[in-house]
Amino acid sequence: MKKPCVRTRGFTLIELLIVITIIAILAAILFPVFSRARGQARKTRCSSNLRQIGLALQMYTDDSDGLLPLVYSTPSVDGPPGIVTVLNPYVKNQELFRCPSDLDAKWQTEGTSYDYGLQLLTPGMPAQSIDSPFNTEPSRYVVVADFSSSWHTKGANRLYCDGHVK
Repeated sequence: MKKPCVRTRGFTLIELLIVITIIAILAAILFPVFSRARGQARKTRCSSNLRQIGLALQMYTDDSDGLLPLVYSTPSVDGPPGIVTVLNPYVKNQELFRCPSDLDAKWQTEGTSYDYGLQLLTPGMPAQSIDSPFNTEPSRYVVVADFSSSWHTKGANRLYCDGHVK
């Protein structure tokens, strides 16, 4: 006696194309979400770097009678050292001076991704107190910021003299 032929049914081409289309639609929805999350993670890491730089600046000012260092953002060839060199005794990791969103490779070429003093605290100027720089509220004066405001989606991260980052 012959056994009846049992036919197993596989996927048809249409069913396979529908599954692939659904996966493609889900991927198209999720990729921008992952991209935004990665950008937010970079911005958060940058904010953390600035907070730690702010703590190093606070330690420097504690050792310097409350005065901010009068240096350039980057070291000059024939002039004073840069902010990275001045804060080196107060930080444990040079990666603090690297913004993860540094699209212009400033960290590789300049040694820092951050602009110190925003061209306002340079040698030859009178020393400024961290508690009242330029006779203003410390919560209003930006002391360190990203070199470019286009690195993060909502503008540059900024460290203020009172220690907060925005």
